[in-house]
Amino acid sequence: MSSLQWHISASTDVGVKRRGRANEDAVMVIQSAFDPRPPLVVVADGMGGYKGGALASQKVIESFEREYKKIAAGTSVKKILETLVQTAHNDLKRLAEKDESVERMGSTVVAAILGPDRVGIVNVGDSRAYLYRRGELRQLSLDHSMVGELLKKGAITPEEARTHPERSMLTMSLSPKRGEVKSFMVEEKVMEGDVLLLCSDGLWSVLSHSELVTVVGDLDVQPAAEKLIEMANISQAPDNVSVIIARLGKRIASPTEDDETGEN
Repeated sequence: MSSLQWHISASTDVGVKRRGRANEDAVMVIQSAFDPRPPLVVVADGMGGYKGGALASQKVIESFEREYKKIAAGTSVKKILETLVQTAHNDLKRLAEKDESVERMGSTVVAAILGPDRVGIVNVGDSRAYLYRRGELRQLSLDHSMVGELLKKGAITPEEARTHPERSMLTMSLSPKRGEVKSFMVEEKVMEGDVLLLCSDGLWSVLSHSELVTVVGDLDVQPAAEKLIEMANISQAPDNVSVIIARLGKRIASPTEDDETGEN
């Protein structure tokens, strides 16, 4: 088994246009040297107004944390992720049964289990997971949205999706109003120097693909997370902005840096 460690940073901000209001995003990192479980990272983007959105996202990450710590050793990554999503969905349903004022709340979620040589990704909604490797950034998650469907069909480009007027229309979310939730899951092999980026749509909808590549490739995890949120706010982010960045092992210089230093 690999002895490489994950270096993780998480940051969330209410966004420049939502100052003075509740942050409806929530982030979580479970990583302990004394826990045999691999790290778990989660980004949730709540919906349903001042009370409902913030409550929904917080409940989702609390549910993920509680259930992850209960999972028996040897459980497959796929089964773990399925359990986490379904439990969070059921928790939201129970909340709405007790309080009708939040029955219209909901949340997206994107989460990753960071193994030593593979990562497991799950998402519901349009919060995203990307993998950066040697100058290339690839989306691992699948957008459950009207725009996501258009992208799959090749009807629009990724750049057009970023500014599409219907980009916020979700086709799936964790919500008491939904009878069942169908998540998207994928497992991906990783190697030293790989960087995983998880974020809410408050980030990817305002920054270009090339901007994400530059920051994730050129900076260490903490400054990169801070820089991405700063750039989103400079771009007048209309929504809350949340970022988790995780790098496996040592940082490997981007191809641009190699060229600048004369390395091969």
